[in-house]
Amino acid sequence: MTDKQFCQAFREARQYSDPDAFASDVALSSIFPTVDDDNLPALVEELHHVWRYAHITVREIVQHTGLTQANFAQRFVIPLRTLESWLGGTNTCPPYTRLMLAKLCGL
Repeated sequence: MTDKQFCQAFREARQYSDPDAFASDVALSSIFPTVDDDNLPALVEELHHVWRYAHITVREIVQHTGLTQANFAQRFVIPLRTLESWLGGTNTCPPYTRLMLAKLCGL
């Protein structure tokens, strides 16, 4: 999957609540015009990971690290109040920030 395809799939994934529906729809979409039947299962598996990245919560990312909220905020130079607002639902963490944090935390 190219970076461009990942970006398009990531944006599309945010519109789906069902990872299976997302993976099957996108695998057969114009984002992947040349996928053949032999490579389809691997692509669908990759797309499930893309969907997960698009739907992971900040709380899940913080919990995965095992850090306290204060230590997590300090490690990523996020103001603690900002992290608390994301976790409390007062503000929404941008999807690209969640993606970056998830990848940096090894998810």
